[in-house]
Amino acid sequence: MTETIELSSVNDALAVAGPRLDPFGQRVAVAAYRTLAEGVSAGRVPIAERAGVEEATVDRLLDEWGAVFRDDAGDVVGFWGLAVAEMPHRLTVDGRELFAWCAWDPMFLARIIGPLDVATDDPVIGDTITYRLDGAGQIHDLSHPDSVVSFLRPDQEWDDQVMATFCHYVLHFTSTATAKQWTDEHAGTFVLGLDEAVELARRHTDRCFGEALR
Repeated sequence: MTETIELSSVNDALAVAGPRLDPFGQRVAVAAYRTLAEGVSAGRVPIAERAGVEEATVDRLLDEWGAVFRDDAGDVVGFWGLAVAEMPHRLTVDGRELFAWCAWDPMFLARIIGPLDVATDDPVIGDTITYRLDGAGQIHDLSHPDSVVSFLRPDQEWDDQVMATFCHYVLHFTSTATAKQWTDEHAGTFVLGLDEAVELARRHTDRCFGEALR
């Protein structure tokens, strides 16, 4: 049966599972996002320059943080919801093709990397949902006005397994009907309206990245 849950409870669970960064770490994280958003793997040098820190510091933090994916050269190819490798949730940022790990990620990524276009598929009926997010994370030009997202309250800290344990359960649906069909078959999942998802994204970015977003 689909779970009903308060938004504040979801936010509290995200606060426990998600990154806990001091202002210094916030700068490096935002720099990693914005460098990766240029559409290619993000090297330690441009991240360090953008964050105003030493390269060795970037290396240390990236090694310490979970759910950071790097190539053989040590460059970042996937970082906390954003990737340059192909994934189901497609993003276009200033004409560059990027990808999100889950259907909710674009809603907070826009507040970090700027306006973006999203295309993702309803997993039940296969229809493609498209929309645009402005830099404040607000949704525009939504192809399916009744669309919603599924969500899974995280019950552990995010690590390198976050895609399997969390992201695969956070999807976009054309309507509550298809969402309920899917969530009824996946224990622990529930449906969030897009207004709720946008508000959750706002709380998440404000909490995790604070002054570094300004």
